[in-house]
Formats: sequence, structure tokens, C-alpha cells
Amino acid sequence: MEEMSGHWLSDGRELTVKELNDLRKRKRIDRASRRFINCRKSFLWLQNQLGLEANFGLAEILSLMDAEGSAFFYYPPRVIPKPEGGTRIIIVPRPELMLIQKRVHRLLKRTFSRPTHAFGHRGGSCLELVKRHQSWKSILKFDVKDAFFRVGYARVRSAIRGYRRYSIKQCKWVPGFSPGFSVSVAHWIARLCTYTPVPDVAWKRVHFKAQSFLPQGAPTSPICFDLACAPLDRKLQKIAARVGGIMSRYADNYYFSMPTSEISHKLEAMIVCSTQKRYGFPIHKLRNVGDGELCRILGYNLVDGEIRNTREFLRKLRGALYVLQTKFDRGLDWKDAHRRVNGLMQWAVNLPDKLQDAYADCVKKVSES
Repeated sequence: MEEMSGHWLSDGRELTVKELNDLRKRKRIDRASRRFINCRKSFLWLQNQLGLEANFGLAEILSLMDAEGSAFFYYPPRVIPKPEGGTRIIIVPRPELMLIQKRVHRLLKRTFSRPTHAFGHRGGSCLELVKRHQSWKSILKFDVKDAFFRVGYARVRSAIRGYRRYSIKQCKWVPGFSPGFSVSVAHWIARLCTYTPVPDVAWKRVHFKAQSFLPQGAPTSPICFDLACAPLDRKLQKIAARVGGIMSRYADNYYFSMPTSEISHKLEAMIVCSTQKRYGFPIHKLRNVGDGELCRILGYNLVDGEIRNTREFLRKLRGALYVLQTKFDRGLDWKDAHRRVNGLMQWAVNLPDKLQDAYADCVKKVSES
């Protein structure tokens, strides 16, 4: 016996689940067809901006995504364990969609500039963020839990839509502009950048129940997450300006600094409430660091306004320098060891004298060889 859906037609007949799904699918296809017909110029503009040929089949891809979802255009999800515990779900797009997403990423990067408080995905190093908070006395820091899973189709579409102000009295466009795209272009880009999981996938039921989300493995996911965080960033910046502090974000890590010796519990509750309840970003690893306490920020230690490397980093650098010096002494190939040392030195700050002397000695040997 077929399962009934609980939805009724005007003639009093109840639809089965299969009939209801088919009806919804036909409606989605009709909406997609009307959008292509009514917004032909917008579609041609998007196709031209992405540099795609007319026979590439972008319209067919978007129509299939509207009707069936986007899972067909991705490889099966892979669950990878994290070094610090937990799992990471990697979903890589197939070559055809990967090509489109790379061009969409370039289009989004051209359209939206990076704000000064945001670091990581669109530029800005860890050290630059730490220096931004170096002179402040107290810091509240937290991460967004399952960050990419919290941003779906609706958030991406809303984040990339732009507007211009039109004055009815003056009958012309007046100052007031937000960069972005039209409703139709924003819909197509959001559809291309988000992943719609198959309903019966086991990992979806276990990990996170979402209608759509940003797949970790797509080139567009980092910048889409950055843009989707803009409303929350603006809210936290207003709070920071009101109390005389600053706010910064590195990917999904937030840092809120104050000139006072500690951040009050009332202010902490306001920030947490705005993040979780109003904007729907659940947080974890919340820590309130007062004046004089050690604060770990993105692999650096910040204490009393001084930035230092962690012991683990110094141990790695010391070992890499020892390997490089040993290969020099024994006449072995030292290029790989030298690349590793240079990579670590990009993160180095305020090194002890012994390590600075060891590095200077290695630089001298490289220049002489």
C-alpha cells in the first residue's frame, strides 16, 4: 500500500508521497523555465562573465539542479578523521562543475572586496590578525561550529544580492549602492555553489540535517562563507564600536577585544546571543581571556601585548634547522630541508637568539653553496 502524504487536491483526493514529490518537481522545473525565459539577458550576462561558450550547457545544468538537486554533479562524500578528533566531510565537484565554480569564484572575488576585519579566506595572514589585537587588554574568542554546514542556498543568495536606491520624488538613481547581483543571477550562483544532499544518505542523518550547505572541497565555499558572515560581522562591529573595542574574524574564528581588563559577562552574553539565536551560528571553544592571561590565537601566544611562537612550533623549527645543518655537514641534498625551514620561518616571530643564529648560519651556507 502506497504511503499517503496528507496533502489534498481540490477535488478531495489525497495525494500519495510519490505523486506529491512528482508535483513539486514539475513546479520546480516550471519555475526554472520561466526564469530562463523572463531573465534571458541576466542569464546571458552571467554566461558571458563566466567566459563559457554558448554550447557549454549551463542552462541544462542549472535546470537539473533546480529539479533534482546538485548531488549528481559531485563525487560521493568522503568522511576523513581530523587530527584533533572528529570528522571532516569532503565533497568534491565533478570536472564540469569544478570548471564553473572556479570561474564563479573569480567573479565573486572581483565583485566583493575584502573588509579590513576579515582574514583568511580572501587574504590576510594569522600574524596580521594577532597584531591587530596585540595592544588590547582582554579578548573574547570563539569558533563557529560546523561552519560550512550552517550556510545554505538562502544565505548565499541573500549575501550576494546587490541593490541601488531609486528616488521616486527625484525620478532617478540616488547615492546608496551595495555591490552584488540581480535576483536571478544571485539564484543561479547560489544554486551552483551549494550542495543539496540526497535524502537517504546515512552520514547526513548522523552529522547534520541540512537542506543545502556549502560543500567542503568546492573552490567557491570559502568566499561564500565569508560573504554570508557579513550580517553577523556588521552586528558585532556595531557592538564593538559601542563599547570601544574591535572585532576580527579569521575564517570561522571570531575575536572580540576590549581596552578593559576583562570582558563583562553581560557583553559576552550579548555577543553569544547575537551569534547563536539571531544569526543561527552555533559556537564552541568560547573563552574569555582577561588582562595578563595567556591567549592562544591562530598558533601564536599573546601575553601582556607580546606575540610569541608556541613551544610546539619552536620544537618543529629547531628540528628542521638541525636537519638542514646536518645535510650541509654531510654533503647531502639539502633543498627539501631548506624549503621546510623557509615555510616555518614565515610563521616565526620574536625567535630566541640561538634559533636566530642557527637560521642565519643556514642562510649563509645556502648563499655560499
